[in-house]
Amino acid sequence: MRVPAHRVTVYRGDYSGAIGEVSDYTSSSVTWQHNGVGTGTLVADEDVEVPAPVDQLTRNLDQVVPVVVRDAGRLWTGRVAHAEREGRPGRGTVTATLVEDWAWLRAILAWPVPGAAISAQTSVYDTRTGPVETAVKGYLSAAITRLRLPCAVVPAPPAGTDTSPSDYPVPTARFTPMDELLLPMLAATGRRLTARLWLPGDQPIPGLTLTSWTIVFGVEVIPRAAHVIWSDELGIVTRRVATTSPSAVRAVVGMKGEELERLFTEVVNTPLAALLGAAAFPEVMVEATDLDNVADGQARGLAKLREDYGPKAAVSFEVADGAPYTLGSDYDVGSLVRARTGGVLLEDVCTRATSTDSASEGHRITPQIGATNATETTEELLVAQVAQLVAAIAASRRR
Repeated sequence: MRVPAHRVTVYRGDYSGAIGEVSDYTSSSVTWQHNGVGTGTLVADEDVEVPAPVDQLTRNLDQVVPVVVRDAGRLWTGRVAHAEREGRPGRGTVTATLVEDWAWLRAILAWPVPGAAISAQTSVYDTRTGPVETAVKGYLSAAITRLRLPCAVVPAPPAGTDTSPSDYPVPTARFTPMDELLLPMLAATGRRLTARLWLPGDQPIPGLTLTSWTIVFGVEVIPRAAHVIWSDELGIVTRRVATTSPSAVRAVVGMKGEELERLFTEVVNTPLAALLGAAAFPEVMVEATDLDNVADGQARGLAKLREDYGPKAAVSFEVADGAPYTLGSDYDVGSLVRARTGGVLLEDVCTRATSTDSASEGHRITPQIGATNATETTEELLVAQVAQLVAAIAASRRR
């Protein structure tokens, strides 16, 4: 009898206990994402008597259905976002789509005055400067306190001892989704933000006294796994190399103001413009209505040019875990690693890693290095481009 590689546990909505385990799944797949929401998919056959955990996935429409997946020493925690039951009654299939607990950061807003009531919010922003770890954790702690969330933040270093960088895009919080607010700060300083579920019985977390289930946020330095170098001869079973050409070298940045009183500036990705020459696609519009300083606008525009409109490369490949590198010990999601395949040598952050287990194909680990969206399919890229076009049209109407 085949032993599943994933141990899938479904909990009650208040984490007071496990409903049961899904051990006879058709396939189970979970993805850990660097500074983003990981996802998962669980597929199981529907029997005449549906196992209680699977039944929970599709019947409780008005409840949270937490799911914990254990893969060797690795832990993936999240909840059911969408579930479907299809096929002949009693002989159908149940498919659950899962989202990682990092999704909490998309459901929390950073208020301009987090300690005041909604009626007392002014036109000011909550702007924090100084060491990035203290600033990021300050935003999170303020929101957790305001909302009384079942969350906690690993304490920042004592005042005056935080040596993390202070050079990052100035954050301006005004009912801003927490991930949107914090990601530029993290990217500029080489940090990653983690969200991990703590349950009673787990190892204590230094600096925190926890007694019930808690989502714990932490800020970590992106580690460098210098010894990890995958290649076609070492570790890679199958691979996909994707590159995306640059789509703009100049940004027109629209800042505060209305119509003729609105402030604009521009910035050029000079090194890229010099490389591409006259053949370069010229410019894009970047909205920065929260800014009124030209230098800040140019910094925002240049960051957008590099992140969204510059050249991208990514390598996604399947490896045999432990042959020779093991996820979770030799490297992790967020580690700086290297891969050489198809004539491309890429040194970048491991942006995601997927663990898949199925009866037909067994257990597979698929890490990805480089831009998260560089390995999107043509259809996915088209959808993204249409969304950008719609946003650009909407922005032009506001000008």
